[in-house]
Amino acid sequence: MRPLLERLKSSPNDDAFLADLGNRSYDHQAWSRAVEYYRRSLQVDVDTANGRTELRTAIRYRRDLWGA
Repeated sequence: MRPLLERLKSSPNDDAFLADLGNRSYDHQAWSRAVEYYRRSLQVDVDTANGRTELRTAIRYRRDLWGA
């Protein structure tokens, strides 16, 4: 995980990398962390329909139905 965090520090606005971190967190059921990375990814590239879907799904799994 350390190399990923180092890459995040050096490329904080890489939307594809942020989405990948969201996917990894999602796969490990770390919903809050996935939401954070998906939101950061969408701040860089708002036209990613897949990212919005993954964000809403992670929010739902986090049991925040109003936020989804």
